[in-house]
Amino acid sequence: MNMRRVLALAGVCLVAGTGLAMAEGAKVDLAAEEAALKALDKAWSETAGRKDLDGTVAFMADDGETLAPNEPVARTKEAIRASWNGLMQLPDARIYWEAERARVAASGELGYTSGFYTLTFTGPDGKTVTDKGKYLEVWNKVDGKWKCLADAYNTSLPLP
Repeated sequence: MNMRRVLALAGVCLVAGTGLAMAEGAKVDLAAEEAALKALDKAWSETAGRKDLDGTVAFMADDGETLAPNEPVARTKEAIRASWNGLMQLPDARIYWEAERARVAASGELGYTSGFYTLTFTGPDGKTVTDKGKYLEVWNKVDGKWKCLADAYNTSLPLP
């Protein structure tokens, strides 16, 4: 599934979820769910920042996917693990991201976070490389717990 399809699916689910919740009279505290997603995203960033590979991969849904720059889409836990491991193994790697926005469907079962990231590492020439960019994560409730279905990020730096 490419990123456009993931985003289209997320949009359809958000709209459909909103209608279902309203039709059924379900009451979801959207502000609390959005705050929970932001807190979870912060915990994920901190886990990745400690280079805890197992902990980092655990935030992903079993059927999730990672759309990292400069590599194929990772659609299995093994591929997602390899993608994260590659980042964490960069010399002197430091990874950080922060959600600026979180939204949850009225059903309380699907949401997204978006924000910015910073990645620094030592390049082959011994100089510090700093990448700054943006990301979008689509989240789904699995057995009452939020799990990331799709994680996409890309640089905001201009081409050289």
